[in-house]
Amino acid sequence: MRNLTGLGAVVLVATACTSESELRYTATLGVETNGVALSADGLDAHAGMAETTCTIDTNWACPTSDVDLPTDEEKIFDHFGNTTLGASVEGVYLIRGSAWQQDEDLPIASVRGASLLEGGTVMVAGTVTDCRVHRGLELSQEVPAALCEEGSHYAFDRDDGTVFAGTPEGVFRVTLEGWESLDVYGDLIAWDHSLGLLYAATSGDPKVLAIRPNGVTEWSAQASGPITSIAARGEHGEVMVLAEDRDGFGVIERREGETGELLGRSRVPDADGDLVVSENGHTVAVVRNDEVNFFGLDAGGAGPTVDDTPPVCLDLSTREGGMSFGLD
Repeated sequence: MRNLTGLGAVVLVATACTSESELRYTATLGVETNGVALSADGLDAHAGMAETTCTIDTNWACPTSDVDLPTDEEKIFDHFGNTTLGASVEGVYLIRGSAWQQDEDLPIASVRGASLLEGGTVMVAGTVTDCRVHRGLELSQEVPAALCEEGSHYAFDRDDGTVFAGTPEGVFRVTLEGWESLDVYGDLIAWDHSLGLLYAATSGDPKVLAIRPNGVTEWSAQASGPITSIAARGEHGEVMVLAEDRDGFGVIERREGETGELLGRSRVPDADGDLVVSENGHTVAVVRNDEVNFFGLDAGGAGPTVDDTPPVCLDLSTREGGMSFGLD
């Protein structure tokens, strides 16, 4: 179902990054999104947008394809391989390439976090009165109510399906054998599969730390200011931290995953938003309420070669209830 009336156009704007920035601004998607996931190479973003799911060229902030589902409020949780994972009021759905796989839909309500695995799906769903971790339709585990509290964040290990949850009551780990509460507090978390480390922070606090899956702290460090989001930098063994700098601007820090050492920092206009980083570590998205800013990051080697030819942007004005997207 699509009703795009009132959505703004895709625009390209300049950011207020200073000369110290190692991030390279590419484009801004000037619309409200409901969940954003990046392809492994960072060239595409997959976003829930106004009752449709779109693929966005990250170098031009241009929608290149969309998939219509007979639902409202579609939210994107993950993209892995050639598959996008989302959820709606009717449950979990999969998009492979640009086709909706209706026969693979899972009728699980109130999905709060979800991930694609090497062989299936795992998700946190429910309410504080009935909170569960689902592994496909075959296995459902009851977990503490804290995992379904508002403000909780989730991280997943694609290899074995382990779920980490940062909640107002602390950090939890859920495996096939059961769940445990780790001796760590933090509602912001990110799993680094390359190092086997979990990064954690508390919203509004400057401390970021790395812990082993058993809860043992590996290191802790002070960011430039109150932290609003963290993300693992794919295969590079690094953590990205979005924080508020002392002068009120935002700063994105890049830290070494094994030690917490500060490797680089980039100034951005403000500290609002959620960080999303591609698996190759060369595309960074800052997802805000009404826009998504895309950046390139060449640290640790250049990113994929990009064709400078503008892509063909999807014209939604030809669709029922739609309007066109354009580049300024």
